[in-house]
Amino acid sequence: MKAATIGTVDELSVNIKVVRSNPLFEFPDQIFKSGIKKLSLCFSYELPKSMCSAEHIKSLRLENVGFPNANLDSRELVLNCPVLENLIVKNCRIHNFRTLTISTPQLKSLEFYKWIYDDCVNKKFCCPKLTSFYWSGNIREDITFKDISALTSVTLKDVCLDDRTDHGIQDEVNFIKHLLKEAKVLTKMVVYFKPEKTISSADRLAEFEQKVLALPAASSNLSISFSSSRML
Repeated sequence: MKAATIGTVDELSVNIKVVRSNPLFEFPDQIFKSGIKKLSLCFSYELPKSMCSAEHIKSLRLENVGFPNANLDSRELVLNCPVLENLIVKNCRIHNFRTLTISTPQLKSLEFYKWIYDDCVNKKFCCPKLTSFYWSGNIREDITFKDISALTSVTLKDVCLDDRTDHGIQDEVNFIKHLLKEAKVLTKMVVYFKPEKTISSADRLAEFEQKVLALPAASSNLSISFSSSRML
């Protein structure tokens, strides 16, 4: 990583397998201030604040990492890397603040795999050039998009319709309703259901499909499909 900190590499991949996170370990702050364009990180340590404003990174993959603490007043963490085009966030610890805002003007592809404990963290996406959005996990928090006028493809993975009764399936329906209303050039949406083996899940699935297909859509060239490997 020393070469990366002095700007002699364009790509860096770090995969550290540890049983227990070492609180004394600090990931080099200079990595995010260097000229690296493609960065992949997979370990259980917390990242420095400089990750939020890396000036040269175009492709960023974060897996199992801890996001830095947010501003104490707003409890909001803002990721605003100016040239970032591809972002993957997978099972990362983002529960230590109230809102995660991804405000990246050049972002084209976003993949977000929810960590099991981040339901209480609201997500805000301001990515006017975003064309592809992939979400894995349930929808329990507030998720808002400021501008999805360029969005053409949406994939929702591991949507579970059978694990609560207080809101039924309405949170998921409302989320899709917003996407269909605002994404004027959306051409494809695929929803993959999390496998369930109960009769009630089959009823919920049918109800969910009917509600989604009945929603108005801004795009006139849209295909919506549903998939489930559930065997009853």
